[in-house]
Order: sequence, then C-alpha cells, then structure tokens
Amino acid sequence: MDNRHLDGNREKREIAFRSYDGTDLSGTLQLIAPDDVAILLVHGLTVDRHEDGFYDRVVDAFVYAGFTNFGFDLRGHGKSAGTLESLTLNGVMSDIESALNLLRTASAAKRFYLVGSSFSGGLAAMVARDNSSSLAGVVLFNPLLDYRRRLIESQPFWDPNRSQVTEEAKRALDAGQFVRFNSSRPMQRALFNEAIRVRPDEGVPRLPMRVLVFHGTADSRTPFDVAQSLTLKAAHSEFVAVEGADHGLCWPGDDDFSHPTTRQWHSQAAERVVTWINTHASS
Repeated sequence: MDNRHLDGNREKREIAFRSYDGTDLSGTLQLIAPDDVAILLVHGLTVDRHEDGFYDRVVDAFVYAGFTNFGFDLRGHGKSAGTLESLTLNGVMSDIESALNLLRTASAAKRFYLVGSSFSGGLAAMVARDNSSSLAGVVLFNPLLDYRRRLIESQPFWDPNRSQVTEEAKRALDAGQFVRFNSSRPMQRALFNEAIRVRPDEGVPRLPMRVLVFHGTADSRTPFDVAQSLTLKAAHSEFVAVEGADHGLCWPGDDDFSHPTTRQWHSQAAERVVTWINTHASS
C-alpha cells in the first residue's frame, strides 16, 4: 500500500512494508525536495511512531529544515502487526533495519541519519553499528543502553544471590506465562535471554559516525549515568544533559507531554538536532 499526498515540495506517503521475518509494518514517509538529508525515527516501548507527540514536534522541525523523514510503528505497536507479548530485541532490530533499507530505496539523499528513543535507543545504536558505511550520524533520546541492568537485574523476579529468576518467576515461565518488568511490561524467555546477551553498551563507544545523545538528568526509567559515560567514549560524540528533565525529556510527572516546559525542551532538542545536522553538512 502506498497512499500519497502532495504538498508543494513535500510528498507524504502512508506505507505498508514488511520486516525480515514477514511481520507487517506501517509507517509515514515524507519526501522533501531537494532530497539531501533523510532521517529514520524509531519510537520507544508501548507508544507508536508519534512518540506521544514528541516525534511530531521533531518531524515538524525536520520538514521545516527540508529533511526527508520516515517514522514507523515497531511490531506490536500502533498499526503494525504483532503483539507486545511476543516482542523480542532481535525482532525490533530487524524492523529498524528493514525500515532503513526502505528509506535508502525511497530516498536519493546523500546523508542518512538514524534517530532512536528510550527502549529502542540501544537497538538503534546496534543497527547503526552494522550499517555504519551508509549512515552519517545517530541521534538518541534518553536511550536504554543496558538491557540486562534495566529489564532484569532491577526487577523483583530476579534473585541476585542465585543469579537467576526467582522460583515464582520460574513457575510462571514454565507454564508458558510471562514475568513483567517495569511492573506491567510482559517478558517471555526469548526476550529475557536476549536482554542478558544484547550489549549496546559495548557497541556505542565504537560507533564510527557522529553521535548526538539527549538525556534528562532526572530520568526515572533509563540510567542517565550509563548514557553519559558510554556516549562520551564514542569518537565523534556529543552529549546533551537536560537539567531536571524526566524520561522523554519531560517535566517530572508530565506523562502526556503537555507541560509548557516539556514542550520547550522538545522544541529545543529538535532545533539542536537540525543545527547539528546542518553544521556537519559543511564540515
């Protein structure tokens, strides 16, 4: 499916495509002429391509700057197929790379960028590592870069003394049920074992392209210290600490991103990304 809407130098398409394993995915592609810069946006867990409105503001800034952009729903989210219960880290990485391949085919841009947020941040970084020859840069918003620490070792179903799940969690998994991280997010054995092994914390410092990371100093979901230390180890990196911001670069407690300060932080971040891309275009 390819539904098009033309508006001056912008062509907006609603696109249905597939991940490597055949999972049906849905996205919005905006081609801007002249097509010099193209950006793929990857959202976080339990939201969709709009990232609760944050990505809408970012995309508005990209369109104004003349950047082609493609946002899509990961499997188990938005209009894409799949369920949250069956989500795996490798499945998400396949979705990201499939979307990146589509963007490369659809756009004649000279420079491609990958934007990831929260849960998808570390996975986007790993896809960037594997596609370094075709990417000019990576932008991450409050990225989760240590899946083991966040999804397993900080959860009540983990027994640190035995370095394995609790007996209660074992019984649930044996019965084909789930354990839950962050109180409500379902996790099956496949995702659990991936979280043990998938290590973006090892890949981020080795990213050869330019890296720009934003992180709130009061982030209650993804560790600020991990993101800061790993980002600064990358060769061409820039870390932006947003003082007082919670997860999603929002005012603490502003879950619907409606607080004026949240909106200001979002606008400033979007403008910073545009300036960062334009500055490096001439370097």
